[in-house]
Amino acid sequence: MVTAKRYTIDMGRRADGRGAMLPLLLTIGAVALLSVPLVAMQFTTQVDWTAGDFAIAAALLAAAIVGITLVARSSLRARQRVIAFGAVAAVLMLVWAELAVGVLPG
Repeated sequence: MVTAKRYTIDMGRRADGRGAMLPLLLTIGAVALLSVPLVAMQFTTQVDWTAGDFAIAAALLAAAIVGITLVARSSLRARQRVIAFGAVAAVLMLVWAELAVGVLPG
């Protein structure tokens, strides 16, 4: 909550006190992450992403954002929430690594 003079800006807080800015911040982070290979492609030929690569990466990040947002808004206890965040992050990293280089056997 930011107060300046007589004006109060809510900064996206929900009625129960949990911030609604989380999805926006995560989306900005995802766009920043996706811009790294886009910028790298302008300077080197070693990074060669197609539109499909960007689409799959965006879908994977969007799924992770939904998962993190659902966990953040859940009524879980703090320890359970941390474990759930870790699970979402682990799945994100495992799927990303599998799509990138194939870390799972088979």
